[in-house]
Amino acid sequence: MVLNEAIDRYLGELRRANRSLETLRSYRATLDGFSEFVGTSYQDVAELTKEQCERYLDRWTNSAPATICQRHTALKGFFGFLRRNRLIIENPLEFIPRPRRQKPDDLDVITVSSDEMRRLLEACHTRREVLCISILAYTGA
Repeated sequence: MVLNEAIDRYLGELRRANRSLETLRSYRATLDGFSEFVGTSYQDVAELTKEQCERYLDRWTNSAPATICQRHTALKGFFGFLRRNRLIIENPLEFIPRPRRQKPDDLDVITVSSDEMRRLLEACHTRREVLCISILAYTGA
């Protein structure tokens, strides 16, 4: 099976599994990027290599850990799908470890001053925007 057809079938499986539209969009972008990186969308999926996967993932080494994890997770799910459906014999991603995500406690917290909050409220154009910002301010989120 060729790569583009396999990507479409995998995304169809994700849609049937009721994955969110954001997940589908994100996985589509990652897998289409992989297809472009490999150089031909008509390559047989059985010919994909671990080296191609590593080189594709290396494009994001300077990105945020969450971005790297998302790319790895999308590829891992795709190759798992190919393996489950016996379209490949070996999973080229099997021995490429998933990077660790930062713990929520280790992330930087961005605070908004009272002056910045006032400017946010002044920038609102609709009642809905005022309510959204007000709720965030009130709850401290």
